[in-house]
Order: sequence, then structure tokens, then C-alpha cells
Amino acid sequence: MNNYRRSTNLWQKSLSKKKTKWRESYSTYIFKVVKQAHPDTTISRKATNLLCHLMKTIFHIIAREACRLALLGRCCIVTSKEVQLAIQKLFPGDLLKPAVPPPGVKSVKNDGGR
Repeated sequence: MNNYRRSTNLWQKSLSKKKTKWRESYSTYIFKVVKQAHPDTTISRKATNLLCHLMKTIFHIIAREACRLALLGRCCIVTSKEVQLAIQKLFPGDLLKPAVPPPGVKSVKNDGGR
């Protein structure tokens, strides 16, 4: 009888616990990039949260512009072409270089590097 009471109490405790809400975060990736670039440097939690918010905001801006470009082209699917055009439109030349590959890379990939 005593064991039965213990098991019901554990069951009631598990039901009373609140479920934690899962939140998408880029904090682990930011930490890895900082450690790769500067191994002797650490980053605070506030700075990580700020960078996570910045990345989410930039993602939404690029996605909105890519969707707008896809609708202008009368297409219901956002492809990499629309995303690249959105990045080219939104960012200046210095930030654009690592984001979009040069046109020669595509021809080399299609040709097989001959």
C-alpha cells in the first residue's frame, strides 16, 4: 500500500510540472564561430542574445524580400535565385561578397571543372 502511494505522488508531481517552451536559438553556433575566430575570447550571454535577435531579424528581412521577388515573378516557390537577388538588393557590396558566389563559380560547377 505504501508503494502505491509513492507511485501516485510521483505521477501527480509529473503532471503538475510545467512544460518548458522550446525556443530556437543560434547561441551554440555563435559560440562556436567566436571560438574558431578568436580562441582566447569569450562572449557574454547578453551579447549572444543580441546576436541571436539580429540574425533572426536579418533572416526575416531576407525571407520577406525573397517572397516579394517570387510573387513579382508569378511563382509560388522561393528558390535560391530569389534569395540571392534579395541579398544583392538589401546588402552593400562589402557584405555581399561572402554571401553570394561570383558568377564564374556556377559555370565551373556546371562544366565539371574541365
